[in-house]
Amino acid sequence: MAALFSREVVIALHFNLETRHAIFRENIPNAVQTLKLTLQENFGMSAPTIGRAIAKRFYSKLLLDFDSRQDYGLPEYVEEAKKKLSLLGRQKDFSPPHAPQPNLSTAFHQP
Repeated sequence: MAALFSREVVIALHFNLETRHAIFRENIPNAVQTLKLTLQENFGMSAPTIGRAIAKRFYSKLLLDFDSRQDYGLPEYVEEAKKKLSLLGRQKDFSPPHAPQPNLSTAFHQP
């Protein structure tokens, strides 16, 4: 998200997710619907555009082709990414970093 927002905005969004929803940074990939709602609460009508931009960066980090769809929101893009990874035979678990499998949650965060 840092590529889209200033560091202060990213910190504020993470703080909001942690304090209002008990969702910590490493768990965001497993709480995409809540992230979508938080974006809507904070950015209103711009939230779908921001969600698409986050999804585009997410796909880029996963080395997947991104196809923008007007009928998709951030949760749909994440589910589509999981399907694409599965078809490619690549790991698709979005577990927190302490899990034994490789962590894809960093795709949502700055390098």
